[in-house]
Amino acid sequence: MKPIDLDFVLGSRYSRGVLINLLGVSHRRFNQLKNTIDGATGKALSWALRRLTESGLVEKLTEDEGVGYRLTAKGGSMARVATDAETLRKRWE
Repeated sequence: MKPIDLDFVLGSRYSRGVLINLLGVSHRRFNQLKNTIDGATGKALSWALRRLTESGLVEKLTEDEGVGYRLTAKGGSMARVATDAETLRKRWE
């Protein structure tokens, strides 16, 4: 597992979007995430999901579990921080 890169997690709108959109749900599929993150392309979302998975913040589910992505316990904590960061960003625009 790679260490968490806070610049990536909090600085990337795609990684923040993934964490925020997975908070409070059991899981989401790739296209559900893509459709809820403003301006996300498949390539950018794949890259963000890969980095978040490697950092242990997001877990990729298998077919038996419903195919998709969900937050890990560590990811849930970071998602709350990402939500606060997004709120501040919007306030300062």
